Amino acid sequence: MPRCDHGSPRFFGSTLATALLLGAGCGGNLGSTDAAVRTDTGPVSTAHVRASWRVRCDTLMDCTGNEARTLDVDHGEGDAIVECDAPLVGSDRQLDVRFEQPTEYGISIYGIVTSPTGGRVGGSACSVDVLESGEMLSLRGPCSANPPSADAPCQVQRVLIDEATREVSLELRCAGLGTVDGTGVEREVTDPDTAAGFVEITMSDCRL
Repeated sequence: MPRCDHGSPRFFGSTLATALLLGAGCGGNLGSTDAAVRTDTGPVSTAHVRASWRVRCDTLMDCTGNEARTLDVDHGEGDAIVECDAPLVGSDRQLDVRFEQPTEYGISIYGIVTSPTGGRVGGSACSVDVLESGEMLSLRGPCSANPPSADAPCQVQRVLIDEATREVSLELRCAGLGTVDGTGVEREVTDPDTAAGFVEITMSDCRL
């Protein structure tokens, strides 16, 4: 059984192989570690993301807030990193997405286990990383299909995977998401306009 290590930041140099190891060895409905990984469409072209969000502290009231962030870019455009992988692992898909303006801001979500065309998030390997340069924060925490809680501060819902167009969409909301360095700072990650809203994420040209 592989050792599961969530201790190092994954914004820089994350790999699909790491995500698959987490899914196979750290929970999720992926069957055995020998489950076949199948890419069932043609090669990916340049991945694109469309997403807007804000890192907040409305509930905790211990910061002045951060500006809204938006990425509507292709991978490599203005140095942006855009990655979207959703291979079949056994009978499920394992979805990993990353969109980032390096050293400034971005979001990565790893280990989403769902059906071949999306739906409810399953398994226990789902994890979220958020980079916010406004406060020099690197945030991380588990995610699930349920509303944010102390055990899983991020909720992922409405995952849709279009196998014909290779487009993926999902929604994210975090409350009480802590920092990687364990300083006790917590933030919310939400829709840019309302703290109760979800971040809507659309990825195209994903690798399936």
